[in-house]
Amino acid sequence: MTCTCIKTEVGKGKGKVKGFIVVELCSECEAKRKEDAIKSLEQQEEIDVNIMVAEKSQEMAKAELVKEGKLKVKNDKLKKA
Repeated sequence: MTCTCIKTEVGKGKGKVKGFIVVELCSECEAKRKEDAIKSLEQQEEIDVNIMVAEKSQEMAKAELVKEGKLKVKNDKLKKA
């Protein structure tokens, strides 16, 4: 269906281009906005989980390389052994 949002004119830009602002969203646009917000939250949660996994993996890898003697800690910094 077509959008039935209520819009009002807010002025003219260069070249007599009119601007509009949405005053009231139609039911379809409101549903789409909610759906997009939920998807965005789910994507952000997935990104956060992946970052946590990557950080933990990196910590574990550093500890293992130090243990194996391939890296050494000097002045709180990792260096090649």
